[in-house]
Amino acid sequence: MALLAGLVGVGVGLLVAPASGSDTRAWLAGKVEKHGPTVKQNIQKAGSSVGDAAEFVAAQVEAVTDND
Repeated sequence: MALLAGLVGVGVGLLVAPASGSDTRAWLAGKVEKHGPTVKQNIQKAGSSVGDAAEFVAAQVEAVTDND
C-alpha cells in the first residue's frame, strides 16, 4: 500500500512540478538510485509472502477435499 501511495505521490509531483524536464528527470533518477534497491527488496518480499500464502491455501483446500 505504501508503495502505491509513493508512486501516486511521485506521479502527482511530476504533473505539477514547476521544474524543467531535465531537472525533473535528474531528480527522479536520484530518487530511483536512492530508493530503488529498497523497493526491489520489498517487492521480492511481497512476492515471497504471496507464494507462501498460496501454498498455505492450496494445502488447506487439499486437506478439506481429501476428507470428503
